[in-house]
Amino acid sequence: MGTSLPGALPEIEAVPPGSARIAQLAAPPRQPPTIALGGTALPPDERAALTERVEALDAEHAAEFGIAVQDLRTGTTFSHQSHQRFPTASVAKLTILTMLLMNAEEEGRALTEDELDRAERMIRYSDNSVTDLLYSRLGFTDGFRRHSERLGFTGTGPDAGGSWGATKTTAADQVRLLRALYTDEGPLSEDDRAHVRGLMESVAPEQAWGVSAVAAPGDTVGVKNGWTPNGSDGGTWIINSVGHVRGPDREYLVAVLSDGHPGYTQGIELVEELVTEVTEAIEATPGPRDDLAPATDPHSERGAAVGTGCPGPRQRARTTVRGGGPNSTLCQGEETRGNDPRVHHWGDGGTWMATGYSSGWFWPWSWSTRSSRAVRSH
Repeated sequence: MGTSLPGALPEIEAVPPGSARIAQLAAPPRQPPTIALGGTALPPDERAALTERVEALDAEHAAEFGIAVQDLRTGTTFSHQSHQRFPTASVAKLTILTMLLMNAEEEGRALTEDELDRAERMIRYSDNSVTDLLYSRLGFTDGFRRHSERLGFTGTGPDAGGSWGATKTTAADQVRLLRALYTDEGPLSEDDRAHVRGLMESVAPEQAWGVSAVAAPGDTVGVKNGWTPNGSDGGTWIINSVGHVRGPDREYLVAVLSDGHPGYTQGIELVEELVTEVTEAIEATPGPRDDLAPATDPHSERGAAVGTGCPGPRQRARTTVRGGGPNSTLCQGEETRGNDPRVHHWGDGGTWMATGYSSGWFWPWSWSTRSSRAVRSH
């Protein structure tokens, strides 16, 4: 499937934190992250059922997708087409910032105030114009390729024409990147990792969809999304979401990449279906979860907790980027009228299970890593 994205997508205005897609609540005190002492795989019959559901979604939708999930508490992993390459759109911005920090650490310096300001606009508001400049400071494709090896990427490559938005990547590589940010196994210092996580955990509320669909009230979410029409594919949409969800009884790294959606809203709905189905299948799998050891590398304290506003303890919410406020949340199982401005779609999603951090598609190297609205491409 071909794609042709502009090298520098049109300038995106900074989005003020106004219309909330999800409720932002005070974050509870951060506990040290946990590391799995073992892992549990889905039993064969449950794995087969999950595989059947995700394949049914694949057959139902014209879009193509790849997903990779890792439960950091048990080491359980799940993937479906995780090695298939997709255009990144603005998901590339998370990689660019990580590589800029790698550059700075090699040079024995911190990012400048100007770089920090631009990095914040790039991640929190998905500003394209500042990304152009930061990508040039990285060294365009040469700098990207050099750092890709250190990050352990096996299916990610820059666009030969210098378009960061047309970078190709895989869901597996995006989970490797997330591990470099949310564990101590990557090339960045803890201070740099905490800085990136703080930006991901404070993105503009209008851009907090996707991975956040699996958050329960009080959970902390860090996310970077990408979305743009694919001009070479009849105007269908590229919709990507990568991030981290942490709560009292869960901690996930999630990457979903997709292309060929008939619209922006439909793409988000499918991505959220996939993420929800996979994580719920993992959580429903019986197995030991109380033998988890606290890690010595605490996560950032800066992340805001996310609450859905739904009555059930794990009841998911669907909300729009338009309007926000008390009527912007739609809870699982809730019915809506035809003119309800809230999103009203709920579904399945989910194809391969393994245990432990060393499963092949994560760590092949020595580290052991809707409704109506105005939409801009990112």
